[in-house]
Amino acid sequence: MKDDEELINEFKNGSIEAFVTITRKYQNAVMGLAYRFIGDYDEAAEIAQETFVRFYGRADSILPSARLLNYLFTIAANLARTELRRHRRLEPLPEYDNESDDELYSMETASIEYMPDARVDRTELSQQIQIALMKLPPVLREAVILRDIKEYSYEDIADITETELGTVRSRINRARKLLKKLLADIYTEFLL
Repeated sequence: MKDDEELINEFKNGSIEAFVTITRKYQNAVMGLAYRFIGDYDEAAEIAQETFVRFYGRADSILPSARLLNYLFTIAANLARTELRRHRRLEPLPEYDNESDDELYSMETASIEYMPDARVDRTELSQQIQIALMKLPPVLREAVILRDIKEYSYEDIADITETELGTVRSRINRARKLLKKLLADIYTEFLL
């Protein structure tokens, strides 16, 4: 399979096949980000589709050396933020402490060992995590999704969200603290 730089060059030279390859390669990642951010499958699918439409329209501005997934995630995150602002469908959000940016909290994860009903447990856990994510303010949700679910570096998140590194660290810290409170019952249940 061709690397991203080759695909971008071919795409910029008018290759529809290269665009289709890029879309197939990254559609699940973009859809996953949009779904985690929006919480609605149909809206996430629309955001993912619009991401690739906008990517297609910006062919001339894409640098061959660009990290393609970061570029696509930037478009998708901007579209998701716009969608959230447009609908204003979130309920009042819980208050959160705006503590020092230097204090980072590392969220522990419980190990789920194999059990006959492990798949059901994981599905329920995933649904409860998604509900908790949707209760976070959008800027905190975006940061924690990119870091803890998509496993991006702090520097990449700063690039994608177009914010300062310290702001990214602070948002992730606050999001983790809120998630810890929102998921406290689940967390202790899985530790038992």
